Amino acid sequence: MKSIIGDTKKPALNAIREQDLKIVPIVKSRTNKEGEHEQNPGPPAKIQKVNDLWRLFTDAHYLLIVDYYFFKHANCVEAGIFNALCEVEVTVKDGAVKLTTKKPEIHVFTATLQEYGAFDETLLALREWMNTAKTKAAKSFVEKVSTGNLETSAAEPPSTESDEPPRVHAGVPEEQTAPTRRGGRTKR
Repeated sequence: MKSIIGDTKKPALNAIREQDLKIVPIVKSRTNKEGEHEQNPGPPAKIQKVNDLWRLFTDAHYLLIVDYYFFKHANCVEAGIFNALCEVEVTVKDGAVKLTTKKPEIHVFTATLQEYGAFDETLLALREWMNTAKTKAAKSFVEKVSTGNLETSAAEPPSTESDEPPRVHAGVPEEQTAPTRRGGRTKR
């Protein structure tokens, strides 16, 4: 984490460096009935502002909560941690520093995409869908230019391919496995 924050080539983290914020990493672990580690629901890494109770135990400004399973098994750990660090928001007004957290612009922060590219299943599926749509549009345009018919007509047959992006839940495309609901009330 220190190497990620200390890298001055990553301007998205300038506020953390400039204010010399202290961020303490914490690992969150979850096991199944067999005692094997499994991924926690939610983001694999996230930032949490230290509340008053935690201030009794630490002088940190933020906690970086990282999923143990993600940390041990993912090939994109640095990207996940960087994305969580992008949640830090520092506002300086009249010499007073206000610390808050912010939500990403999309699934992840655009700064993370600029640094690491598409690094998880959701982003890879989105990239594939966008490339397919771009190729399809280019082929359609070339066909219209070659036939001299640049105007679109209402008589064009509808596309057989779906123009919707793939639906993904928790990083798994719907076509593969639908997540099962856990817990909650059951009807009797």
